[in-house]
Amino acid sequence: MIYGKTRKEVAAKLKAIHRDQAAGVNLTPQQQTVTQFLKTWLEETVKRQVRVRTYAKYAQDVQHHIIPAVGTLQLTGLTPDHVQKMLNHLADNGLSSNSIRNVRATLRCALNQALRYGYVVRNVATLVDIPGKVTFKAQPLTTVQAQKLL
Repeated sequence: MIYGKTRKEVAAKLKAIHRDQAAGVNLTPQQQTVTQFLKTWLEETVKRQVRVRTYAKYAQDVQHHIIPAVGTLQLTGLTPDHVQKMLNHLADNGLSSNSIRNVRATLRCALNQALRYGYVVRNVATLVDIPGKVTFKAQPLTTVQAQKLL
């Protein structure tokens, strides 16, 4: 069923579904959340393809960083904006650039499989930038500040 407030809104949703269907997108997992997909991905794919420590790192990234930020969203509703906000939040909370890069890589790897399976139209994790470190430009002390310091 497709719902909307206006006839025009329903027609737009129907048109998008037809476009996705023509592109070969699998429409059955529409209600699947990011959490549901990531847990299935970890257990059914990652666990059987990588070493135990790699699996543990992926699972840690998923549990501690990705699910709390975007886990409640529908997989098909995940946007680059959601991912960018998640990465920015991690940076604001003091996570290192390498750790943020690893979290993004984990999400990108998972979404690549979702893309191959036709669950999503594009991998939104590839469209975002890793937040850089904020650098502050040093300014010389004023004469009053220098005198106080001395």
